[in-house]
Amino acid sequence: MTTPNIISSEENIPSIEPLYETLLKFLDNNLYSSINEIEIAYQEYQENGYELKRDNLTQEDDITLAIKRFLSSLESVFNFEFQTKDPEKNGGTDIGVLKKFTKPRHIPLCYIEAKILPTPITSNRRQETEYVCYRNSKKQGGIERFKTGKHASRKAISIMFAYVQKEDFPFWINKVNSWINEEITSSSNSSITWHKEDLLIPESKFNKEKVGKYYSTHSRSTSFSKISITHYWFNLN
Repeated sequence: MTTPNIISSEENIPSIEPLYETLLKFLDNNLYSSINEIEIAYQEYQENGYELKRDNLTQEDDITLAIKRFLSSLESVFNFEFQTKDPEKNGGTDIGVLKKFTKPRHIPLCYIEAKILPTPITSNRRQETEYVCYRNSKKQGGIERFKTGKHASRKAISIMFAYVQKEDFPFWINKVNSWINEEITSSSNSSITWHKEDLLIPESKFNKEKVGKYYSTHSRSTSFSKISITHYWFNLN
C-alpha cells in the first residue's frame, strides 16, 4: 500500500492521502457521539446485574471497547479492531483501523493508542508521563512507542486517544507539552531524540464539545520515516 504523503501546512497540520482524510473526517463527525455510547454501555452493565465498582466507565479498555463497538456499528469503509496485534511485533495497539471491502483487509491502515489522563497510578510501575513516555524504565509511553517504531513502524500516520478524567484540555495540553519539552532538553530514552515538532498543536478549526483535536509530527530512528499523529481527546469529567 502507498505510504501517505505527510506535508506540513502553514499551520503545521499534515496533508494526507484521500483514504486517511476520509478516516479523519469520519472520526471528526462521530467521536462526539461515542461519548454517549460509553454512558449507554455502563447503563447496560448495570441493568444486567453487573457489580460495578464506580459510577461510570473509567478503565481504559472498557472505554476503548465501547468506542470501538460504536465506530464499527456505523456505515463506513473501515473496520475497527480491538487490541490489534502486529505480526512483526510482540505487542499490539488498542485499536487497528482496517479497510472493509478492498485489499489489503488484514493490514491496518493505521493504529490507535489510547491513554487515560491523568495516568491511574495503581503501582510504582506506572508513571504520570505515560501519554508521552516512561522515564528510567524499559517500558515505553504512548508517543514514545511510535517514535521507537514499537507501534506503526511501517506507517507514516497514526492516532492517539486520551480519556480526560480530571482537569480540562488547556491543562493537559500544557502538561503534555511540558513533558515533551523536558525530553527535548534531556531524552530519557537514548534511542530517540525529541524536537520542537514533537509538541502537540491544537486544531483551531475543530470545535466539538467534549472532544479536542491536536497534531504532532515525530522523527524516528534512521530505520523508519517520520510519523504524524492525530490526537483526539475526550472530556469524560
